Amino acid sequence: MANDTFDIYGLQVQTLNDLLSGLQANFQSIYGSDISIASNDPDGEMLNIFAQAGTDIRTLIQKINSSFDPEQCEGVIQDQRYAINGIERNGASFTLQPIDVVISQGLSLQGLDSESQQLTPDNLPYTIQDDAGNQYYLNASFSCTGAGTYSLLFRAANIGLVQSTLNTITVPVTIIAGITSVNNSSGPTTIGQNEESDFQFRNRRRVSVAISSEANIDSLTAALNNLAGVVGVQVMENYTGSTDANGVPAHCVWCIVEGASDNDIAVAILSKKSPGCNMKGSVSVNVAKQTGGFLTAYFDRPINQNLYVKFSLLYPNGTIDKNYVAAQIAKNITFNPGGQASGDIFTDYVKEMNKNYVITGMLLSTDNINWYEVVTTTTPQYQFILSTTRITIS
Repeated sequence: MANDTFDIYGLQVQTLNDLLSGLQANFQSIYGSDISIASNDPDGEMLNIFAQAGTDIRTLIQKINSSFDPEQCEGVIQDQRYAINGIERNGASFTLQPIDVVISQGLSLQGLDSESQQLTPDNLPYTIQDDAGNQYYLNASFSCTGAGTYSLLFRAANIGLVQSTLNTITVPVTIIAGITSVNNSSGPTTIGQNEESDFQFRNRRRVSVAISSEANIDSLTAALNNLAGVVGVQVMENYTGSTDANGVPAHCVWCIVEGASDNDIAVAILSKKSPGCNMKGSVSVNVAKQTGGFLTAYFDRPINQNLYVKFSLLYPNGTIDKNYVAAQIAKNITFNPGGQASGDIFTDYVKEMNKNYVITGMLLSTDNINWYEVVTTTTPQYQFILSTTRITIS
């Protein structure tokens, strides 16, 4: 029987069969080799229970041991491990949506800022919803003395990525005399983000740990990846004397960033880029200097490019909720601007969901016509985005 070991080669533990065989041998050495230890006999069942208990303990020990590996830890343990690198998980945020409220008389509406506001089913702020059932709360209490159309800011009831189509938030949930109609004639001022998943957090850490690198381009990339709310980063540098194939001018850096605030991005660029290096981008932000005046940082935001995915999925030991698998893929797999998409990324993620899944025929496309194992964005500024409507699982 093999022994449990923990040495320079790592942790090695006995399997269920190892434990069961050892227990059976010890049991027979005590009571005789002729004793019945078949799995359907009382003694055999007892030995199986002991062996399973031993396996469960070893599984727990393996999980504890693997949690020290940044590439394997999950959840709260992942938060604790990555804090050593000064990296925090991006939390979820709310969608903020301006709404046109048509009022026929003076009235007052309770908002989320009310001191007595307790979010319980019996005590909610003024609430409206769209035709898909997404509810929105009035962000700040409001009063008026007469009729008119007022643009009021509402916050999505649910935290995370909540989006509504224009002119669909038209249903009052809280009925107030004097409110004629409500409508979202414009888009949201802020689109909420889901909490960063373990998978996304792990990928961001890999590049964030280069923040102290001596190479300016690596250090700049890491600094941008470490900003609060950042989703994706692409940094390109052209140190030659002429414009390169990506359209980056001579002696220039081009930063493309998804998420994070404009000011945070600007500060990171100016603090990490090489002295005298120019910047490319249509977004410009002035950052005040301690000595007076300001410096201007330039960068770009990515342009979304649809990515299509198709593959076959089998589960020998049960049934598969394909809609759930597609939803998890769309929620948790993200790409940097200008990045490649490889089928391996999707295969690895689905395997993380269930190691017993059998995945075949993993292919990707940018036009839903031509399919490949690896695809690249049209330009460095484009960023692949996923949707359950573009993920086909057969």
